[in-house]
Amino acid sequence: MDKKQLTSRLTKFIIVLIASILLMVAFTQAFGNTQTKLSYSKFMEKVNANKIEKVMINLSDSTFVAVGKNEKMYTVDNPKYDNFKKDLLEKGVEVTEEHATSYVNLMFNVLQLAIMIVIGFAFYNLMKQQVGSPVSDVSAEDKNGTRVKTTFKDIAGLKQVKSDMELLIDFLKEPEKFNEAGAKMPKGVILTGPPGTGKTLLAKAIAGEANVPFFSVSGSDFIEMFVGVGAKRVRELFKSAEKVAPCIIFIDEIDAIGGSREAQASGNTEQRQTINALLSAMDGFSGREGILVIAATNRIDDLDPALIRPGRFDKQITVPLPDTPSERLEVINLYKNNKKFSDDVDFNLLSKETIGFSPADIEALLNEAALISVQKKLPYINRKCIDDAIYKKLLRGHAKRDAVRDDEELKLVAWHEAGHATIAKLCDMDVSKVTIVKSTSGAGGVNIIVPKKMGLYSIDELSNQVRMCYGGRCGEMMLYGDKTKITTGASADIKQATSVIHEMITTYGMTDTYGMLNLTDLHIDNRTILEEAMKMSKRFEHETMEMLEEYKDMHQEIVKCLLEKETIDGDELDEIYKKYRKDIAVEIEKDA
Repeated sequence: MDKKQLTSRLTKFIIVLIASILLMVAFTQAFGNTQTKLSYSKFMEKVNANKIEKVMINLSDSTFVAVGKNEKMYTVDNPKYDNFKKDLLEKGVEVTEEHATSYVNLMFNVLQLAIMIVIGFAFYNLMKQQVGSPVSDVSAEDKNGTRVKTTFKDIAGLKQVKSDMELLIDFLKEPEKFNEAGAKMPKGVILTGPPGTGKTLLAKAIAGEANVPFFSVSGSDFIEMFVGVGAKRVRELFKSAEKVAPCIIFIDEIDAIGGSREAQASGNTEQRQTINALLSAMDGFSGREGILVIAATNRIDDLDPALIRPGRFDKQITVPLPDTPSERLEVINLYKNNKKFSDDVDFNLLSKETIGFSPADIEALLNEAALISVQKKLPYINRKCIDDAIYKKLLRGHAKRDAVRDDEELKLVAWHEAGHATIAKLCDMDVSKVTIVKSTSGAGGVNIIVPKKMGLYSIDELSNQVRMCYGGRCGEMMLYGDKTKITTGASADIKQATSVIHEMITTYGMTDTYGMLNLTDLHIDNRTILEEAMKMSKRFEHETMEMLEEYKDMHQEIVKCLLEKETIDGDELDEIYKKYRKDIAVEIEKDA
């Protein structure tokens, strides 16, 4: 049962429950509350005043009903003394006695019982539908898996990963060939890697290349509120797969059910039963049936060790981010086919600007650029649309051009962003855009810096990252001349710089004080780390200020351009940088 069906049935059950409660309340108000409670002394006062016409005594009850001459009914505690009836008769009160339950009370009890039966039946039906086999609730096509048309042609890049998959495809196409040779293929394959790298698409492509049925479920689909439901769904899934083998079972987000059982020792019983059922199911086939179980996760370290041992998910394939411009260009070419671009769009440049982007990120970027072009009523996507899309992605917000800002604030932001840009260029970083346009995410401005690489960084490169972060705050100090007027605008920069310095000290062994030691594993006192971090931070701040002082003319020209244009692209910034570097080179040559 899917979530939509479950929600619908829960809604129906709640409606029945509410209607039943309202019916009981209405009946009680109509019948149960027509009798006013009256004390025995007050009752006798009314009898003596000749205001009671009739008394109905239920011998099996502790109260009786009195009817006044105004036809009003009262409930009175029964004194149950011997001459009670005689005394009432002598005073002219009609008295009736019975052993059976009153008609109103009988009807009320019958109604209560009926409502309880209705509610119980509705709840039973809900549980029955919930606990029922997931396979029996779906179509015959889903019971037999789906036939996907996705192939490796639909996936850009990932050449090494595709190569690793070829043997799996051969196994699914001709499992008997492997059986004759006495070879066993892995029962399970885990695809791991960052979100958006195409793990699900790869699993579909394997099924499409081998032309076999594809069963796709998410780990969260097995987790339910009723204990035993997930385990039953696992068993039913594998039974269905066995009937149509060779086939693929794909479990996305397997960490939802495959987390370490030690961490769940006193936790979710349903989750523990589900993972136990999955382990048993994978032990139940030999690997020669033609069933290949593929799972995907971006949290491989959280999985239970029993799940990834040999004989279960014994093969791991990492699906990485596209780490070269050529790979990202392949992804760009794949997702740009159905879009129109102007001549000023350089896809080779875009492939360099999108370092660190996943294929899903690149697809979303191009789609956002297309949406911007539609919004601007353009017949094509130009470079400005792509720049705006990159801006939105990096800042997670739109440019807030209607924001009201005084001249002093604009001046401050310009000096801040110009500080970043100046240090970035002096540290040989690629800056694609500098803007002082405010973002809806809260940023007053931004430098969009394109990393030149991913992976291994030297001490100089990490140091330059810190200096670039400090460039904004140092730019503010150059404007005001002291630290008393600096603002909170550098908070995000300081956080990033602090993280880099901390990693250099504790993880990377990049300090003269401690050498090549991992201080995290040594559990060094935080005060010791803090002292080293403070020393490094002060050194980087001093070096950054010296660089800005040395190139203050370049810095001030960038400030001037920002105040005039609000935004400077990478080419304009390069021209400013080259001008001042040329002047310096001439001076150096003369000195030599």
